[in-house]
Amino acid sequence: MVTLGKTGTLHARRLAASRLRHQARTLHPSKAKREAWRKNEDIVRILFDELAPSFKERNGGYTRIVRLGQRQGDAAQRAILEWVDFVAPEAEPTSAEPGTKAAVAKK
Repeated sequence: MVTLGKTGTLHARRLAASRLRHQARTLHPSKAKREAWRKNEDIVRILFDELAPSFKERNGGYTRIVRLGQRQGDAAQRAILEWVDFVAPEAEPTSAEPGTKAAVAKK
């Protein structure tokens, strides 16, 4: 999927959307809901606009698997799948009211 995202063509976007069984944003009735959905949940946009550019110079091996061992209840294997060399965009700072826990933690 990241390799598709790196090409950035319309055809690649359509292939990614079909492989992810992606819903079109036009199904949301109001414009505000469509825009909020596009910003937060549009996985094809996130793939092509945020993830793929950060891996532009990398030829493959975008993820790493870290094994965690077995789950105690049913002995299923656990693992963490993480991006290699990916720097996540910083979250927007929240405005904390003076005296709240967030404001106290910042000091």
